[in-house]
Amino acid sequence: EASRHHSSGNLAELRRVWHRVTDVHALVMMPVAVILAVFADDLIVVLYGRAYEDAATILRVFLLLLPIRIAMTSPMLRATGDSRGMLLSDVVSLAATLVSAPFFVRAFGPVGAVGSLLVGSLTFQALSLRRIARTMATGAGALLPLGRWVRLGALCAACAFVPWALLLAAPAPVRLLLGGALAVGAYALAVLKLNLVPAGERAMVLGLLARFLPERWLRLLG
Repeated sequence: EASRHHSSGNLAELRRVWHRVTDVHALVMMPVAVILAVFADDLIVVLYGRAYEDAATILRVFLLLLPIRIAMTSPMLRATGDSRGMLLSDVVSLAATLVSAPFFVRAFGPVGAVGSLLVGSLTFQALSLRRIARTMATGAGALLPLGRWVRLGALCAACAFVPWALLLAAPAPVRLLLGGALAVGAYALAVLKLNLVPAGERAMVLGLLARFLPERWLRLLG
């Protein structure tokens, strides 16, 4: 769809597609990042045992890549045929990763190695967003509804921290499975009740849930 609007020169529709796609992407990526970060200690313990508990910090840093990549720059560069821009962003971001890695690793150890990936990813996104903004004839800031994404992150955190705190005394497997399920359920309910899902995707989600939930539950979800 973006490729079609770009070819016809319909920049208003191209921007609309961008915002719709990134909004839906945020609704998926943000809860994955936040909920996994909250339950990272339990996840590592359940999968690998107490000996690897310190790896939870590495996982949390790595999860920062998910919100950074909410802005789907690579697909938009491909849709608009900007292969040169994608190649340039890739090369510069790789250089940023390689240059920052030795300093980060010396300072922070394994966590620093993941930190250098964040530097590379941020570099790629910044360069790509600049080119996309130029293609769409708008400012880079107009492409990123950061306030809305921050509020969504706060909602995810509330949905995750409450069950995590309530199950603080429970064994790690119970806290991970039950707490994670409660966090995901609370987030899904909040998103549907607050009408955060665009109309087309909302109908698709409710249609999927209709296969598993009783009709009276669906009426509660709206």
